[in-house]
Amino acid sequence: MSWMPFIATALTIAEVSQDDEDMCCTDRNALRELAESLREYRQQGLRLKAEVESVKVTEGEIIALQLKLQAIAQFLSPLKVHQHRALYPGHPGGLRAQWSHRKSRRCYYGHGKS
Repeated sequence: MSWMPFIATALTIAEVSQDDEDMCCTDRNALRELAESLREYRQQGLRLKAEVESVKVTEGEIIALQLKLQAIAQFLSPLKVHQHRALYPGHPGGLRAQWSHRKSRRCYYGHGKS
């Protein structure tokens, strides 16, 4: 991470400066708090860096997934079935006889009047 060297430098300056005898106690306390905050940021950065590195996916894995998706798409492309018919076989043109659908004025599948 590109900001880690800046935190390390600021932390070093804060740690060295807080031991300066010529500095007032208020400044030393402020530097001590700054150093503590910088240590926490550094730890958080290292944790995040480890998490990011553990999640990386290789280019080969991406290509393998793309090939699998293409194979699935090629398999499904001849099956151009109307989704509604596949889900609701009672829909007109579905697998059940159409007369029961025509008896009612309203399609039960949300299409309004038949």
